[in-house]
Amino acid sequence: MGGDVKDLLAATCLDPQGQVHRIGDICALQPTVLVFVRHFGCIFCRERISELKSVLPEIETLGAKAVVIGCGTALMAEDFVESFGVDVPVYTDPSREVFLLLQRPLPGHPRDLSRSTSPHEEV
Repeated sequence: MGGDVKDLLAATCLDPQGQVHRIGDICALQPTVLVFVRHFGCIFCRERISELKSVLPEIETLGAKAVVIGCGTALMAEDFVESFGVDVPVYTDPSREVFLLLQRPLPGHPRDLSRSTSPHEEV
């Protein structure tokens, strides 16, 4: 895997119905905040969603949108949406391809993964 923007935009993830989506398509229409959760439904992920809900109006006021990306199955993502009332798009990246690509510097692009070095740490 390369560490450039083309690789990131071509990377794919699944929606809760199991449909494949390219990151480039998810982020195409407006600036997008990618919110990574460690495991769908763990205590840290619930806290992350609670935090997201509190800042979501500000994100939207700035003309951006937020999406959540986890690393479980599509069924786990679907249950996460239903159980925790997640009101932004949720995707799963079972291979952690997107997360791993973002671990590499993308020239000229900001990133903040909370200084995480593992896809299993809270980011």
